[in-house]
Amino acid sequence: MNLEDVQEMNRALMIRLLRRNKVWSRSELAHASGLKQATIGNIVNDFIHWGLVIETGIMEGKKGRRSIGISLNNEEFRVLGVRVERHYIRIGLFDLLGNAEQVEEQSLGSHLDGDAVVAMIVAGVKNMVAKHKRYGVLSVGVAIPGPYVRSEGQMG
Repeated sequence: MNLEDVQEMNRALMIRLLRRNKVWSRSELAHASGLKQATIGNIVNDFIHWGLVIETGIMEGKKGRRSIGISLNNEEFRVLGVRVERHYIRIGLFDLLGNAEQVEEQSLGSHLDGDAVVAMIVAGVKNMVAKHKRYGVLSVGVAIPGPYVRSEGQMG
């Protein structure tokens, strides 16, 4: 594991926490995650720079101290999910809290080879993005049957 892997894990943890509650303070994020305040500050600053989170204003903190609330920018961004199964593919657009905005299903004929299925997925993703131009798509996740070995970049 290298520094980039640790940063990726810490950012993923922050996103999971931000999805759990609508608004957090930096102090609450540090306490809930077990990460140092400086690490939280760096991650939040990156997220703000990328437009992934917004500051929601002043909130009451512990001991009467004021804090600035942080929440996911759920109005501007979406993620795409692709699920490939034996007889169909599903392509869905989701907000950052995991709520489905639209899900489309396409049947797979038994005559299709791998290249044809990939072409269907690419076309479906492009179509979904075109329908929802008002959002920035942050990522595309693909669920496929069978184990995938990330370090080797192939099915196991």
